Amino acid sequence: MWQYLTEQAHLDGSLPNDLSVKKIMDTWTLQMGFPVVTVTRDYSNGQATLRQDRFLISKSEDNPDKHDYMWWIPITFAPAGGDFSQTKNSIWMGESEKTKDIEGLPDSNTAVIFNIQETGYYRVNYDEENWKLIINQLNEDHLKIHVINRAQIIDDAFNLARSGLLNYDIALGVTAYLNKEVEYIPWAAALRGMSYIKLMLKRTPAYGAFKMYLRNLVDPLFKREGYKTQDNDQPLDVYLRKLAVSWACSMENPECIEKTKGNFGEWMNDLNPDDSNP
Repeated sequence: MWQYLTEQAHLDGSLPNDLSVKKIMDTWTLQMGFPVVTVTRDYSNGQATLRQDRFLISKSEDNPDKHDYMWWIPITFAPAGGDFSQTKNSIWMGESEKTKDIEGLPDSNTAVIFNIQETGYYRVNYDEENWKLIINQLNEDHLKIHVINRAQIIDDAFNLARSGLLNYDIALGVTAYLNKEVEYIPWAAALRGMSYIKLMLKRTPAYGAFKMYLRNLVDPLFKREGYKTQDNDQPLDVYLRKLAVSWACSMENPECIEKTKGNFGEWMNDLNPDDSNP
């Protein structure tokens, strides 16, 4: 199978002639895990240095596994406001390349996003300045970043912070724009990350501030989505409303709690409650 895929990839120009699908896939199928690619930009000349490491949500100093995990990684990137439809990579980071220098990045005032539409199976970390540029772009005009990459940025940020590779100020910073977000997948990524923070802060003095921050994000979502399913809802609309209601009630939104109590009371008084189950 690898042979035929390689032949077609060479015909399509998707792979260099000296590279095979088997060679790439062996690095993904014969070892555990997946990488995080760290992007460190040189803002003076439009270049960047990429570094690959195995991503671990938690690390142990006495881990006996000394294997040097390296992958063949397809590299794609675009500036904010650029073309996010070009997911075909022209750069490979090889299994022997711990670091790789690339060029062609945008000017120093423009955020760059790697792994376009998350077509590669890896997380992306950035230098602090590019994270700040991404946060500014999300706050100013989030639509200049593809919706899949908005979700990717949020998901990567929370998981990088949880693993100790990123400050939580940055991870929470990429969520500040969410009161303008109307798509399901960025919200799903954000609230999945918030679930872990909620669990960690639940019985600490910091929980009140966290709850207030989350209320300020979730309340506008609940107000916009409403409580009841609409006839013209698409599947992702239903999923987003479910998230909105669940988190609004969890954060003690009065309207959400009142509507939930009312619905429960109606269900309890129904002579055939099973017929009224959603």
